Amino acid sequence: MRVALIIIGDEVLGAEVEDRNMTPLLRWAAEQGHTAQSVQVVGDEIQEIVTALDRARHDGAEVIITTGGVGITHDDRTVEAAGKSLGLTCSEESSEMIELITSWLGYEPQGVRRRSSQLPPETQLHFPILEDGGRGWPIFQVADCYCLPGIPRLVEHLIPLLPDGPGPKPKIEISFEGREADSAEVLEEMLARFPKVSAGSYPPTKRRNRRVRLVIKGSDMETISAACDWLEPELMARGLDTERRGP
Repeated sequence: MRVALIIIGDEVLGAEVEDRNMTPLLRWAAEQGHTAQSVQVVGDEIQEIVTALDRARHDGAEVIITTGGVGITHDDRTVEAAGKSLGLTCSEESSEMIELITSWLGYEPQGVRRRSSQLPPETQLHFPILEDGGRGWPIFQVADCYCLPGIPRLVEHLIPLLPDGPGPKPKIEISFEGREADSAEVLEEMLARFPKVSAGSYPPTKRRNRRVRLVIKGSDMETISAACDWLEPELMARGLDTERRGP
């Protein structure tokens, strides 16, 4: 599935809070075999969120994951925006959410604190089960949109409840000590010879590790292996000491 991620929060845009949800969610998408389509960062205004949702769908997203704006404070309006983007209003009250919030607050919520229990029709709630057997804060699923909180420790518990995929896409990694430019020409030729594969070139990220990583991906391992069987000797012919991970 094509997955779009939307990070929501004025505090993120204003550098008051560092987002720590994007990488775990993108890692989840890769592990599940989903295609990460895009990442957007927007503020708390409802129309900004609606516009981001519309853009994600227009670009072909099959699943949209949002983080932020699903608590019990004045600026938590993500679920409302998800409904609005589909022409729905928050016309139904969830007894499950009333019960959950009451258990946290110690009294039945009213006013702004009750708003997170007002949901668009047919919203599905996916609750994580905590160590004590109780329910944690849920994912609010409004059609194709999965609304998560912005708190990283809560997101960590909710990621396993997101849609499963077929599993990681096949890939082979070839590394060598040198510079990215050393492989640029031969990579371009490989892609011309094997148009069904893609290639990523990643420079060293640590001073002690001077190895460039080439990651070759495709829809099937046979095609990827054929491309790498051609690529590796070409790199070695240029004096590069290669190391291969994968078949």
